[in-house]
Amino acid sequence: MSALEPDFLLYQWPDAVPIWGPGTTAAFIVHMQQWGGLRTDVRVRVEGLPPGWTGSASILPVTAYGIFTPPYGMNTLLTITAPADAAPGTTASFRVVGRVEQGGRVLERVAQPMTLYGSSHNDRLHLRFSSGARAVVTPPLDCRLEAPVKELTVRWGEPIEVPVKVHRRPGVKSDLAVSVDGPTIGGAAGCGWALPLALKPNQDEAKVRLTVAGKRKPGTYGIVVSRAWAADLRAGRPGPCTPIILLHVLPPKGPVKGP
Repeated sequence: MSALEPDFLLYQWPDAVPIWGPGTTAAFIVHMQQWGGLRTDVRVRVEGLPPGWTGSASILPVTAYGIFTPPYGMNTLLTITAPADAAPGTTASFRVVGRVEQGGRVLERVAQPMTLYGSSHNDRLHLRFSSGARAVVTPPLDCRLEAPVKELTVRWGEPIEVPVKVHRRPGVKSDLAVSVDGPTIGGAAGCGWALPLALKPNQDEAKVRLTVAGKRKPGTYGIVVSRAWAADLRAGRPGPCTPIILLHVLPPKGPVKGP
């Protein structure tokens, strides 16, 4: 029997992504399974959106493959932004495409959309195949989030502050909480990378403090700043967030100290 050649598969959920108001961004999960000695980053992107809509691109870094071993795979995030003049009820079909280049071979795979119809207390997901993926504009929640940067660089083990701008819906005067979400470590679907930060009614800008350490290895990750507690990505309910921010994590300057 010959050895398996390097390859991968992609899945994405939810298959219907709610975008909370015109001009707002929401995130969804992309799951990758890889085998056969894949030794390069997988680049994923949103394709097929109609004019005026904006999809994101991200990276599943090869440095994480040793953590996300079968049968767990790796979860990352992608985002979709609706046009500023899109009326509630507007829909847009899309697809997720992953691409790798290794050993002179170029592989492209289209993600299989999935409907997430339940998750148990121990983060086990219940999914089934769907015929396609689409985003739909809904009435707005309490805010829209914007990222003033598209990329950030930090050294492993050192802190960084991730900036965010908050555009509150007219009349919203309560505290809001934001947090950083990113690729999942292990087999669970949780995506929190930093504790929520509470913003007072007069705050429209913030910086969420984040330290990349532990199992998260050097590499490039797609992160977002999300409206905390307004959504549950595990259950297929994305909430308002920023577009993808590419976080480049550099190796530490010296040897990593043990516990």
